[in-house]
Amino acid sequence: MEILNDYFWPKEIDNVAAFLTNENPTILKRLQIFRAAAIVIFICIYIHSYFEMTNEYIRLLIAYTHWGVFLTMMTFIFLTIGCGIRFEDSSHFVHKAAFVLFEISWTSEVVITIMFWAVIAIMDSGKLKEVSYSSVMHLLECHLVPIILLSIDFAFNKMEFILSHGFLIAAVPTLYSLVSMFFSLKHDLHTYSILTWKDYKTFFGVALIAFFSVMGFICGYLIGKYKREPKLLFSNIDEKIIWPESKDLT
Repeated sequence: MEILNDYFWPKEIDNVAAFLTNENPTILKRLQIFRAAAIVIFICIYIHSYFEMTNEYIRLLIAYTHWGVFLTMMTFIFLTIGCGIRFEDSSHFVHKAAFVLFEISWTSEVVITIMFWAVIAIMDSGKLKEVSYSSVMHLLECHLVPIILLSIDFAFNKMEFILSHGFLIAAVPTLYSLVSMFFSLKHDLHTYSILTWKDYKTFFGVALIAFFSVMGFICGYLIGKYKREPKLLFSNIDEKIIWPESKDLT
């Protein structure tokens, strides 16, 4: 177990809680208020989803969008608990759960946002014109709000993605694909025209999910590294530029 722990949590991340916060007390306080507000927002989204998808609960299981909403809400819940309660261990399970959930949610929301606005919206443009105002609001709140809230939090916390967590990121879209295939075929129902599990487009859709998952994780990894040490990504820029000093986050 210790070997696995060392693999998944390198020595430079011995204080997991520090990566979920901000060293500035004022910013940290506002960050906590923001996270609490985010939880309320997600509860409202779920209430709206309940009225919007009455008697269509199976779609909640086969819609990657709602997986992302749920994962992002759980991320903010664990972030709020982990940074709002003083634990004796600075690398408590709650901290590690919040850390991993943030990685998974960020990656999933990158996939969901790009897939919806750049792929599905184009393929199903005719159907989207027929939806009601309430449905449009539901689409916007589920496909934009999570990634916006995560991005704001990412800008102020000290999160850095860990490459050894890559397999966990891959596990979510894999599990989603299996669940989606099972319920879609069993109930002869699908949410996305690109994931019917009955034609060649499904393989294209699964390939896109895998590709954007990798891109989303790499994007999060680079953003985290840039926040800590800008010179790591821009070492060839004119040396006359004065970069902020790198600080040890642990």
